[in-house]
Amino acid sequence: MLGYATEKLTPGSYGRLFKYQVRVSQAVLIVSLILLITGPILSVDFTGVHGRIMISGLVLFYLSVMYSQHVGFTKLMPSRPVSLIIGILAISWSLMYILNQWIWKALLAAWVLLYIMVFIERGIGKIPLFYPNIFTVIGLASALTAIVTNSSLSLIGFPLSSLTSLMRRVEDRRRPSYLDVVFFTIPILMFFINYPYSVALLVLFELMVLGIPSSLPKRTSLSLAYPVGAVLGRFGLAVSLVASMYASPLNALHMVLVGYVAVMMSSLCIPMLIPGYLWLWPRGYGFEIPVLIEGAALLRLAYLYIGSWAIYASLILLYAAFIDILVHYAAGRRIHVEI
Repeated sequence: MLGYATEKLTPGSYGRLFKYQVRVSQAVLIVSLILLITGPILSVDFTGVHGRIMISGLVLFYLSVMYSQHVGFTKLMPSRPVSLIIGILAISWSLMYILNQWIWKALLAAWVLLYIMVFIERGIGKIPLFYPNIFTVIGLASALTAIVTNSSLSLIGFPLSSLTSLMRRVEDRRRPSYLDVVFFTIPILMFFINYPYSVALLVLFELMVLGIPSSLPKRTSLSLAYPVGAVLGRFGLAVSLVASMYASPLNALHMVLVGYVAVMMSSLCIPMLIPGYLWLWPRGYGFEIPVLIEGAALLRLAYLYIGSWAIYASLILLYAAFIDILVHYAAGRRIHVEI
């Protein structure tokens, strides 16, 4: 047994299991943020290490977010050993992957397969609560293709699929659609992600499953950035689709990861989800943060044509967004939670 149905747990048992789940989510988040903050500056002179650090940071970030929300998305509380093992394996994987040590493949397979099994135990189905989880599981499966391809780009399926799952929930599109079928081919697509036009298909499939939202979260201080981010993120995907026709897969995917994934991280995950398990509510979180990140993505894409100064300008905007986020959190309100 990998977990327990929440309706069968006593308050005491729930609290003990919750302690492990949330602490693991926090630990994975902290490691991911360290990687995501230190990684961009290495893009100037250490591109190989930069790529491994940033991809590792993205994978860990979405593992943290999705695992923190797991109980709400599945009504299943993972057991204490499962939480600890997933956290230890995932963090160990990221370190070995950055150091380019062969054992990263075994570590990746271990935590990914374990997490898939947790979803399979309870959390897969067509009901509105469970259905978006299918995207997450597809993303986890696609990450395993990196073991065969040895390409960092093959790992992006998990962050992308997790974000798709979250956006479908937030935008109240939790039921199956025929258009979703194309997205479920992502594990196959990840085998060919370095080939021309593969990114175009990936972006096209993402746009198809996102569509145009019929509703957005109610306007609160934490959701203020989301409407802007939702528009800019889709714009970033559209730019990525165009770029995939003439730029290399790496440059087009960079636009996907910064112009879409990072923009949505800054407008959905960081202000709306992370406060729920960091227990720190940011103050005055605004729409300027996704705007700065989208600007950084566009400059990074344009540097091939307007010169290397665009990379430095892109980094300035990116770190300005980081500082802005830190300021909002530093001015925020801590919530005391007994666990």
